[in-house]
Amino acid sequence: MGNYRIAVIPKNFTQVSAQDLEIDSGTLSVDASNNRVGVGTTSPGAQLEIHDTTTSSANTGGSLRLSANDGAVMGDSHRLGVIEFTGAEDTSNTQTVGARIEALTDAAWTNAENGCALYFYTTDGNASQTSVLKLDSNKKATFAGNMTADGSVSLKEKAAAISDTAAYGQLWVKDEAPCELYFTTDAGDDIQLTDGTSAAGGSGMTNFILEDGDGTEVTVSDGKEVKFVEGDGMDIDWTDTSTGSDGDPYDLTFTVNLNNLGAAVVDVANDSIAIIDANASSASKKESIADLVTAMAGTGLTASSGQLTVSSTNTATAMVTGGNLTAVDAAQQIIAIQVFS
Repeated sequence: MGNYRIAVIPKNFTQVSAQDLEIDSGTLSVDASNNRVGVGTTSPGAQLEIHDTTTSSANTGGSLRLSANDGAVMGDSHRLGVIEFTGAEDTSNTQTVGARIEALTDAAWTNAENGCALYFYTTDGNASQTSVLKLDSNKKATFAGNMTADGSVSLKEKAAAISDTAAYGQLWVKDEAPCELYFTTDAGDDIQLTDGTSAAGGSGMTNFILEDGDGTEVTVSDGKEVKFVEGDGMDIDWTDTSTGSDGDPYDLTFTVNLNNLGAAVVDVANDSIAIIDANASSASKKESIADLVTAMAGTGLTASSGQLTVSSTNTATAMVTGGNLTAVDAAQQIIAIQVFS
């Protein structure tokens, strides 16, 4: 800056040097050597510094006001002010806005309504500015793109979701003890995501019911275990405990092992044995020992109370073969066998 020529010298004007300007002891100061302007200071530390020397409090400190006043009432979506950040895009000093912050009314103003929203813009491509964040008068922040957080996101609990908006869902926390996480669709459907200390429903269910063959039900709650108890002749083992997916589930195998059966006293009249019934599509069934003995009865053999008896009218011949005793009748039909071990 060059020398100043003042035709009318204000009352509080002070000339600090030939190239500096000071008005009212620092109310406005121009530092010509460093190309800086100070408001409230005679030694500005930046191109423009606003300095407040009053006692610090919640409503003091340097202030900058952008005002709009054309003599008419502010209408809806009218701009109060804007701050732009620009830079040269070529060697001809062409200035292009890289980002801006502006304040727009979000209602027509009256003496009872002064709603306003703050918009944040960034630039991409060839000077294409896009609003990326809006902070409106309803205490709502609207992001135009994805949100990324390096830390945790804290949500204050409340009684219910806000009003539905088409094409938008809501993630919120309900004021229960402990609080519960919900997702609400644009149709107003509230979907509970947590319940107590677990996920709500689905794979995170807190309990399920098991019912046995006679209808007895047992409720298995979160953290409880169910044990399958092995009995005589039955082995129960996990044979695959990897993945646990639909394509590769866990395998719990039940194996019948007759070698593990305990010894028993045979009751011919009441005991049964398992058979495969060829006349019933090879279905597994049981048959009493007494019925099996009756089925064996034939010529020279009669069955009674589960015992076979040789008819007295038949002549029997006894033979010993390989340590075994075999009795045959006159028709050479085997009527009895005694095996010696």
